[in-house]
Amino acid sequence: MKMLGIIAIVAVAFFSLIALADVAQATDGQEVYKAKCAMCHGASGMGYEALARALKIEQSQFDLTKPEMKTKSEAELTATVKAGKGRMPALGNKLDDADIKAVVQFIRSLAK
Repeated sequence: MKMLGIIAIVAVAFFSLIALADVAQATDGQEVYKAKCAMCHGASGMGYEALARALKIEQSQFDLTKPEMKTKSEAELTATVKAGKGRMPALGNKLDDADIKAVVQFIRSLAK
């Protein structure tokens, strides 16, 4: 019985650390997002109407909050950040893998 209690405590501690790591990564991702993504996608992730008009594209292409973003896999979002898409520049040569992973997690948090 004592061993079961110890295992439970270790398990709770382990999963708490994982949760804290996810929160820290999302915070780092927010910083990367502010520096590299917000200029087009906006602080809220909805994009800028004026920029979309100037580029002659739909604002929805900038919108990271739209429900369909939840259906994108981590691999899809990572590939888009690394290689770019349409007029979005590639960031794979500007960000390391940890920053890309963090910003992808943050982008996922924006989707409604």
